[in-house]
Formats: sequence, structure tokens, C-alpha cells
Amino acid sequence: MNFGSEKPVFIYFKGAGRATAARVALFNAFGENGWENKMLPYQEFADQKAIWQKSLDAPNVINADGTKQVKDEETGDMKSVKNDYGGSLLQTPLGYLPQLHFGGKIITQSAAIARWAAGLGEKPLMPKDHFERLECEVWKCQNRN
Repeated sequence: MNFGSEKPVFIYFKGAGRATAARVALFNAFGENGWENKMLPYQEFADQKAIWQKSLDAPNVINADGTKQVKDEETGDMKSVKNDYGGSLLQTPLGYLPQLHFGGKIITQSAAIARWAAGLGEKPLMPKDHFERLECEVWKCQNRN
């Protein structure tokens, strides 16, 4: 597995919780220094959420892909541009945590991140065999509630 020199950046609250499985899987897949575990104190999250919210309150339309509609200064036509969410760390249309920044994408949902990372690395946490992996998924689904 070669992802180049880019390190995944995982952003979640400081402390345990839903992200623990994702952190374990990312550590197993990328090693101690192969990824960044950015742990936000709750106050920093609140500050980032306020910046993010202010960017949504600006006079623009947010598209489903996270881009925003702005008026072209020269033509007056509306155009789609990347939304930087006011510079907030919360770089998704819904402002969710956790976030995994990697490969030019931003992924949310801790269970999805954990399952993805669990299949990576020299000794993956999930089986490589498709049917064995399916059995693990069945077990996870049965024990979700």
C-alpha cells in the first residue's frame, strides 16, 4: 500500500468516544507517525463551528458537493467555487466531526473511516478474504444496537 507522502489527518474531539475504533485502525494502518491525530478541545470545536456557521450565513448558496455559488465580478453570472467555510477546520457542508482529510477528500462518519482503515496495512484488522470480511460486517451490524 503506497499513498505517497500525504499523511491522513483525523480530526475529532479530545478524548475517547465514537472515534476510538477509527484511531486504532488508522494507527494500525499507518503507524505512529504515518497519520495526524488532531484532537480538538470542546472550546476549539465551538470556535471552529462558529466560524463555519458564519460562512454559511454569508449571502451565497451552498451546493450538495460543498461548493458555493458566487457572482462572477466580471460577468455578473453565478459560478461554483470551492467553499473554504471561512477558514474553519470543519470543511464539510454539515460541519461534522470526525473528519478524515486524505487524498484530496474529506470523509466523515467514524464507523466508515474505521472500516476503511481496518482493511489497510501490513497486518490489517479486517480479513482480506471477501467472505470473512462479510462475516465481520454481519457481526458488526448485529451488534450495532
